[in-house]
Amino acid sequence: MFLKDFFLFSLLLISTSHFVYAQEDPISGLIENEFPLLFSEEASTGAIEPSLSEVISPTAPVLTPAEHKALAEEYLKKGLLSLALTHTQSMKDKDESEDYATYYDYLISLIYTQQGKFESAYTQFDKVIGFNSPFNKTAKNLQAEVALNLAWIALNQDNIDTAANWLRQYDPENETRRLENKKDYIQDAINIKKINLFSEEKPYGRPLKVALLLPLSGIYQDIGLNMLEAAQLALFQQPNPNILLYPHDTQSTEIGARLAAQKAISDKANIILGPLTASHTKAIQNYTQSAGIPVLSFSSDDTIANRYTHIFGHQKSIQAKKAAEIIADLDISTTAVLAPNDVYGQTMSQTFQQKAIALGVSVTQVVYFDPKSTDQTKELKVLAQEQIALEKLVDEKSLLEREYKIVGEAMNDASLTRLEELETLEPMPIVDFEALYLPSSAEKLPLIASQLAFYDMDSSHVQLVGSALWHNENIYKNKGEYIRGAFFPAPSNDLLTTLKGAFKQHYDKNMLPISSLAYDAVKLVTTAYVYSDYRPNRLTDEFYREDGYLLTNGPTKLLKNGLTERLYDVYEVRSYDHVSRQSTPLAFPPALPDPIDPQQKRSFDNFFNPWGF
Repeated sequence: MFLKDFFLFSLLLISTSHFVYAQEDPISGLIENEFPLLFSEEASTGAIEPSLSEVISPTAPVLTPAEHKALAEEYLKKGLLSLALTHTQSMKDKDESEDYATYYDYLISLIYTQQGKFESAYTQFDKVIGFNSPFNKTAKNLQAEVALNLAWIALNQDNIDTAANWLRQYDPENETRRLENKKDYIQDAINIKKINLFSEEKPYGRPLKVALLLPLSGIYQDIGLNMLEAAQLALFQQPNPNILLYPHDTQSTEIGARLAAQKAISDKANIILGPLTASHTKAIQNYTQSAGIPVLSFSSDDTIANRYTHIFGHQKSIQAKKAAEIIADLDISTTAVLAPNDVYGQTMSQTFQQKAIALGVSVTQVVYFDPKSTDQTKELKVLAQEQIALEKLVDEKSLLEREYKIVGEAMNDASLTRLEELETLEPMPIVDFEALYLPSSAEKLPLIASQLAFYDMDSSHVQLVGSALWHNENIYKNKGEYIRGAFFPAPSNDLLTTLKGAFKQHYDKNMLPISSLAYDAVKLVTTAYVYSDYRPNRLTDEFYREDGYLLTNGPTKLLKNGLTERLYDVYEVRSYDHVSRQSTPLAFPPALPDPIDPQQKRSFDNFFNPWGF
């Protein structure tokens, strides 16, 4: 068999040139199909490789104004406001007729409301309100609700006159029970504020006993003491002699937390603020539920939430969903996840994946790393698909070696050069995602970032997105190297900065970020106590106000299932600090109309009223 192959090979050499053989040999053809650039004339002459856009030359689909309108509405419903704004503008640019111009003004009004630009939205609605306008009813009702939001914000900022002025702007087309209740609540709150400001005899009512469970000793002592000072500052700023704050030391242990809870129960506390951690909260739940005492825990573990135990920490699910929205709103279609292999990381990853997929973003890979390890090389190799890249190099080398074995020096120069390169060539990372979700701690992030750069997964190659844990100066240890340009959601800096300044002035030291939760908890309880007409037994009824409360961690709404809803800013990492790229609304935005275009009938209406009456 060998001699037969030899004679056939010799005959082929005589009848053809080396170049022709190299082009038509079946093995060369196979390699050429897999690696066409190695055998092109451009490669042999050192020509510049064409760019991807030149090779593919995709033609972007040209959308009609109606298609832009539909996409703008879809993105608006999903909360992807940048994309909604882009398609709204394109809709107007493609068709400047009066119908689309009016609908443009209407959509811009809705986008402003969702962005929290309430004053701009109020003014914008004037452009679409009119007797013959198809948007008159919807626009007037939304404008009225925007006026209530502005009154509510002014009220929470103690600007009573401004709140009253905005309340006078309230003029809906059809007043619903919900809007009427909201208006009455704001009017009552304004009256209460006026009484507290100007009345010499303030109706302080029955005493409210507030138990504060914090680790005032043990491993979390420094945190506990800082949080206690923040809570005392909140009470100092909202003085009320009938609010009695009783600190109890949990000793940084579960047993200590149980003892502290039992002491609070024996003291007949009306509410418990704390404890700090999820394990400490679990340790006291049976006692507090049996006693019927509500708890505002500073934990962020939403699995322990129920109607008696409210989770007041920054919940993981909200942060993960916001991170997915950030990526989707950047019009990124693929993402990967690199998360710590613990309860926190797994929860963040799973919630992120669910939200990303719902928003149309494909999650290509999910990799977990050991949060206690300083070396994430193994995990990053998996994320970079190093094994697959290595197998491709081995296959390419094998094909070239087979060709060389047959043709020897007759092999073309490009193939010979490539074969020599493959002897020492390391596999290149295969990064098949445009964004990377990295809910790592601030302490861990600089170390991971330097390793990401080695595998072409730092911020210069993909869009990095983190969590509220990045809201920490530790991420700037390396001047933000490898993560500059990354985004993360976190509470509003503007609101927190004011509190940090007051804390520094009062105690001559810095406030820990987590201490803002203790401040907010006391502020919320104090405000709810006032709105309850100073009746401790009505306190929790005031927790569930539809509009929530404006606190230092942003608009905050307690839900009856024990969870806490918040709105977050979107920050961009710079070298020494971060800047806000999307500001938090100071109030929860009004719900969008359904359908968004009031000229369309809801499917529910069409089913029961097919004639359109």
